[in-house]
Amino acid sequence: MKKSKQKNVISRLFGDMGKYKSSFRAVFGVIVVIKLCLAAAPKVVSIITDTMQEFVNSGNYDFGKLLIQCALLAVLYLIGYGADGFINRSLVLISQNLSLNLRNKAGHKLNRLTIHYSDNHPLGDTQSRVTSDMLNLSNGIESTLPSLLGQAVLMAAIAIMMLFTNIWLALIYIIAMPVTFIGLRMIAKRTNKIFKNTNKHLGKMNALVSDTYSNHTVVKSYSRVDEKEKEFDELNREFEKLFVRSRFTSGFMRPFSDLMAKISYILLCLTGGFLMIKGTLTLGEFTAFLFYGNKLCFTHI
Repeated sequence: MKKSKQKNVISRLFGDMGKYKSSFRAVFGVIVVIKLCLAAAPKVVSIITDTMQEFVNSGNYDFGKLLIQCALLAVLYLIGYGADGFINRSLVLISQNLSLNLRNKAGHKLNRLTIHYSDNHPLGDTQSRVTSDMLNLSNGIESTLPSLLGQAVLMAAIAIMMLFTNIWLALIYIIAMPVTFIGLRMIAKRTNKIFKNTNKHLGKMNALVSDTYSNHTVVKSYSRVDEKEKEFDELNREFEKLFVRSRFTSGFMRPFSDLMAKISYILLCLTGGFLMIKGTLTLGEFTAFLFYGNKLCFTHI
C-alpha cells in the first residue's frame, strides 16, 4: 500500500472514531508518560546502587535519603505498570465502537450493491471483508497499536538515557540495533510474501465453502459434489504448505533477535567491566545499562 493511501486510510479511521477521538489522544498521552517513567526508572536504580555503595565505603548510612530514592522508584514503576488497566479498557471501548460504526457502514453499502457485483464476486470473499477484516482491525487497535506506540517511545527515551549515562556502552547498542533490524527486515520481507499468498488461498477456501454451502441443493442437483470436494482438497493442500512455510520462516525472527541480544549483553559486560576497572563507570551506571539493554532488545536476558 502506498504512503498516500495509508495516510488516507488512517485519517478515515480516525474520523470514524467520532466522539472517541479525545479518548484516543488521552490514551496516546498516557502511553508516552508511562514509557518515560519506565525509561527513567533504571536511572533511579543507578542512583540507589551508587548511594548504597557510598554508604558501604564511607560507613555513614543515611536511610532517609535512601528511602526517598526507593519511594521515587516505586512511584515510577507504579505509574509505568499501573496505567495498563486504563489503557486496555479505553482501547477496547474505542475499538469496539469503531468496529460498530464500520459494520453499520458496511451493512448500508452491502444493501446498495448491484446484482452484477454479487455475480462477479464470491460471497465468501465479501463476508470475509466484513467479518475477518473488522476483527483484525479491532485486535490491532486493542493490542498491536499500543504496543507499537509504546515501544517506539520507550526506545527513543532509552536511547537518550543511554547516551547521557555512558556513550561508549551506548555505542554497543547503537551498532547492534540496526544490525538486528536489518536482519529482521530481511526475514519479514520474505515472510510477507508467503503470508500474502496464505491469506489469498484462505480467502479462496472461505469463498468456496460459503458458496457451496449456501447453494448445496444446486450443487447436488447437478452432481458437482465430487468436483467441489476435489477443488477444496487442492486449495487445502496448497494452504497447508503455505501456512507451514510462513510459520517456519517467521520462526527465525525471535532466535535471531535473541542471538543479537546475547552478543550485545556479552559485549556490554566486557566493556562495562573494563570501564569499571578504569574507574570511569560506576556500579550503578553499569546496573542501569543492564536494565536498558534488557528493555531495548525486547528479551529477558
